[in-house]
Amino acid sequence: AFLQSVSLSAQNCDANLTKTADLRHLRPESRAKLVQFWLDTYYQRTSVSFTEAANEYHRICQQIKDRNSTFYHEILKSAKVVGMTTTGAAIHQQLLLSLQPSVIIVEEACEILEANLLATLTPSVKHLIMIGDHMQLRPKVSCHYLASDYHFDRSMFERLVTNNYPHVTLEFQRRFRPEFVPLLQFYYPNLQSMPTVEKYKPSRHLPKNLFFWSHRSWEEKRGSGVVINTFEAERVKLLVLFLLHCGESPKTITVITPYRAQVNEILKQLQNCQTDCNKNDTLMQDASRVKVATVDQFQGDENEIIILSLVRGNKSQSLGFLREKNRLVVAISRQKTTLVIVGKSGFFQHSCWGNVVDHLKEKNLVGEKLPIFCGKNRKVDENDLRKILTGEVASALDSSTDVDEISDGSDAGTPYASPVKSDVSSPVFPSIACDSVLDSPVQPKHLAIVAAEGADRPSSIARLLFCVPFHVVDDMSSRRPHAGERNSVSLLRLLEDWVRKEGDDATLRKLLDVCYEEDIRGAVVKKMKEKGLL
Repeated sequence: AFLQSVSLSAQNCDANLTKTADLRHLRPESRAKLVQFWLDTYYQRTSVSFTEAANEYHRICQQIKDRNSTFYHEILKSAKVVGMTTTGAAIHQQLLLSLQPSVIIVEEACEILEANLLATLTPSVKHLIMIGDHMQLRPKVSCHYLASDYHFDRSMFERLVTNNYPHVTLEFQRRFRPEFVPLLQFYYPNLQSMPTVEKYKPSRHLPKNLFFWSHRSWEEKRGSGVVINTFEAERVKLLVLFLLHCGESPKTITVITPYRAQVNEILKQLQNCQTDCNKNDTLMQDASRVKVATVDQFQGDENEIIILSLVRGNKSQSLGFLREKNRLVVAISRQKTTLVIVGKSGFFQHSCWGNVVDHLKEKNLVGEKLPIFCGKNRKVDENDLRKILTGEVASALDSSTDVDEISDGSDAGTPYASPVKSDVSSPVFPSIACDSVLDSPVQPKHLAIVAAEGADRPSSIARLLFCVPFHVVDDMSSRRPHAGERNSVSLLRLLEDWVRKEGDDATLRKLLDVCYEEDIRGAVVKKMKEKGLL
């Protein structure tokens, strides 16, 4: 109020105040009036010049804009197709009007707000073609009440389709293997697969390339609206490390989850996996390169192997935005060859996920132990995976109490069993000197059991056990493989070189036969036990 009165009184400022020689003799009210008088005078002097400068600036900007528009128009008028975003179309409205397009093609039409799409429809448009999938995620709206109360998040495409406007639906998919089609036929009843998808080979290390790995752990809340599930994050980490340990490339694996907080938790777990991967530097580096994203971020993308962490599980039966079928469709359709869902299956049974869970249970694809191939088909939980990764291989895979064995042919008749069977053993043993397991000229003291990575990564031969002379092992450890060359390739070549120099073809064949023999692990373990080495 004081400043307002000063501002008003400054307009009638006493001329004597402006002539005061010593301001220290003025009262505070007079000083304030004088300061305000000076400010008003300065503003009046500069406002005229500022207005003139601003007008000149706007005039020049408009000239530049008009010149650019003319320049762009001259370039684009000769083009048969012009591409732009809906935001770009709104910004360059005059340019769009000057081009007078007769046909507008809208890609991902279901992710575009109706208002944004209307901005592209100039009076010259005669034909509007919209391409999209209204069963996937809707456009993002900043104001929640506009979406919930006024359906502002519904695209023009979805509005027309749901009101039975004539449309055409593509019925053949080219993304994933045929066994995933039944999951989506609840939403796309006529969905079929192109023959080309048969060439996609599932991971050899997961006998069932579609599986719901269930558990009984509850979600955790961290602050307002922040939901994570540390148990699921731990499971996902161990599964990722196991696949990398078996030879899968980090580029072929993607982890998706509905919540940003769970993404951060999984990333933290993968970055702190020294104990679980036995401080294997290569494995830790590969783990850091695995992509982890939210379901919404990954819409439109795909990868060979998808691990889906569902997070939710609470006593109030609240699914959050997982209750939206659009997000469900996106989540279960990102994979090309393999999908492992990690979640609380019973919690999702009575929701929009119910059809998916029921279908998987009917096909015996739900369980608390995950089928893996590690030497032979096994069912494991997170503790068994941890034992495999930390080197406790024999106890983890030979235990009849911790690990349930499944017969090799149990899945042969189902479309979900991996058609590719690994032809080598997976476990990794340390280098241990022992007597020869071969009937060959090689002396027993020159033999060792050596683990080396598979040769055909990323298609996934996991680990090989070789019986080779010590000096060959020394050569391999001192020789750096060429780019793209795996240790097993180096080892095989060194083995062949050694036999050609010091042995014969028969010895070479015998050595290689043992290297690739499926039951080499059992034979080596038996021999080691006989010699008291294990």
